[in-house]
Amino acid sequence: MAKVDPAKQQQPAPTRSKQSFLVWGSIIFGLLFLVALPTMTLLLIGMLPTIVAYIIDRTQQKHSAFCVGGMNFLGVYYPLMQLWTGEHPITEVADLMPDLIDFLMIYGAAGFGWLLFTSIPPVVAAFLTVMAQRRVATLRATQRHLIEEWGDNVAASSDEEQSPA
Repeated sequence: MAKVDPAKQQQPAPTRSKQSFLVWGSIIFGLLFLVALPTMTLLLIGMLPTIVAYIIDRTQQKHSAFCVGGMNFLGVYYPLMQLWTGEHPITEVADLMPDLIDFLMIYGAAGFGWLLFTSIPPVVAAFLTVMAQRRVATLRATQRHLIEEWGDNVAASSDEEQSPA
């Protein structure tokens, strides 16, 4: 009998809670789009890098979407405040869109989020490696001190102790 490749097996159907989340999320998003069209338009255009990061991240945790999304929202925050403190018409969003500085700020912040996402994990890994090496050196020094104090029998492995004489 041929083995079935786990990758080719049928994926389970989405759970009911995930389906209801999508339905309620779509309803809320649609209502917000009707009520606050200028805000939602600015957020939709400004948060495109976050949407892309969410789509291309294949991991379950979606770390890139969180990292890029946080920085991206910081970039959208200033134009959003300009919109909210003004008249809040859709024409003001149309006036903000051609402003190169706002786009540079929005997408530059998202780019900084990508920079953090790609550069922080190797730095943390190097730090953890150094910490582990330091711990090994400390344990070896303690082991040498115990061998000097108690003799070579302390360093014998458990296999040597169990071998028949």
